[in-house]
Amino acid sequence: MEPLKLLKMDQLVKGHHILLDIELARMHNSEELIETLHKKFYTVIPHKNDHPILTDTQIYVKRALLIKQIKGY
Repeated sequence: MEPLKLLKMDQLVKGHHILLDIELARMHNSEELIETLHKKFYTVIPHKNDHPILTDTQIYVKRALLIKQIKGY
């Protein structure tokens, strides 16, 4: 089973919104906000591995996966 299928719809939507907020924070070079939002993201969308600061590419991929899961819910 895919890990995202274990999440509730509200978690998926919140995670997607947080990733959008991270992108905006990056545009404004707000490092403190970026770090806070990453912590929030990993709280809403639990991960087994480390919790690194995401690159732009990783954010794009995670957003795409979340959207795919939301549409298929």
